[in-house]
Amino acid sequence: MQIRSAAVVLGVFVIFAAFGQDKFKLPDSPRERFDFNADWRFVRAAKPEEDISGFEAAGFNDSKWEVVSTPHSFNDVDSFRTIISHSGGDRGAYRGLAFYRKHFKLPESMKGRNVFIEFEGMRQAGQIFLNGKQVGLSENGVTPYGIDLSGGVNFGDQENVLAVRIDNRTTYAEQATKTTFEWNANATNPNYGGINRRVWLDVTGKIYQTLPVYDGLQTQGTYIYPSNISVADHSADITVDSQVHNGSDDQATVAMEGVVVDRDGIVRAKLSGEPLDMVSGEKSPIEVTGHLADAHLWSVNDPYLYDVYTILKVDDKVVDVVKTTTGFRKVDFKGGAGTGGVYINDKFVYLKGFAQRATNEWAGIGQAYPEWMHDLTAKQIRDCNGNYVRWMHVAPQAVDVQAFDRYGI
Repeated sequence: MQIRSAAVVLGVFVIFAAFGQDKFKLPDSPRERFDFNADWRFVRAAKPEEDISGFEAAGFNDSKWEVVSTPHSFNDVDSFRTIISHSGGDRGAYRGLAFYRKHFKLPESMKGRNVFIEFEGMRQAGQIFLNGKQVGLSENGVTPYGIDLSGGVNFGDQENVLAVRIDNRTTYAEQATKTTFEWNANATNPNYGGINRRVWLDVTGKIYQTLPVYDGLQTQGTYIYPSNISVADHSADITVDSQVHNGSDDQATVAMEGVVVDRDGIVRAKLSGEPLDMVSGEKSPIEVTGHLADAHLWSVNDPYLYDVYTILKVDDKVVDVVKTTTGFRKVDFKGGAGTGGVYINDKFVYLKGFAQRATNEWAGIGQAYPEWMHDLTAKQIRDCNGNYVRWMHVAPQAVDVQAFDRYGI
């Protein structure tokens, strides 16, 4: 696979003035994000415990393996073959080892930048190899896991091979403690194995805002929140708290700016703060804040979202840009029988919806299904007048949260 620039990340708006309002122009930066879900080679073990010797080696012959895309469940059509009772477990699905390999190249122009791989989830555990060397171990089965590949990735014409060994047996024990996972035991939902959530490749400059991936990378990313919300005045103060890493070899004075952009690409607020002197290797938060007037607040019946761009500069040169899509709302919980409840933007909202399993599976697809089907799930909830979901057992996927933001859930 040859990596090409992701236009969705780097698209540029044209600046013009319309009724005194400026369109936002996205400045160039070293940061790029690539969809890493296509063209994985896959094979399931002949027997649940049967390993494949040398599968992680760059020169291993995987030409006869199946070609799949992630998210992927390797037991998606095995499940529900036997009727199950509460906590009785799924008796039909395969539990065991499975193997994935992905070939890719990175252009020579990326040399010197940071390269990260982010798995939004895999179940149950995955040993991750790059060009034959183990670089990571994901064991929680739910939350994202990230790895800094910068020191081991090849650039130019030399190929890279990312290999993952998945084990979803209920007897799997955490390597550090030899403890099995209680939640991974038999339950009423199937144990879908595989790289069953999305995969991303992120490339940044040496001074950058970290990814919100604590497992593996132990980084916090960018956090955006409103305060001093006035529903009557349609206003709020917007704050960005972004963890910044100075991965360069030198001290640097890093400044951050924030821009709140509406659906039409119009700049609605500018956020500012004090620059930070950072030594080489330092990771520290930088905060910027600003006032959003004429705020279009998010609600279940009007789920309005803004794009917030956070821009890092060193010596007035842009070194990193992060885009975050989010909404702003005022939420209160008031006690009192007949008068209490949840209030959004000073209005009582009767919450009604579902207790939804986080696997959120579909027949014949399992847990790994395309993004449009997550939107379909959200649409079905809203079509039956639902506006609330209580996720069961484990955290939901990021793609579900994003869909719910758009649909007013």
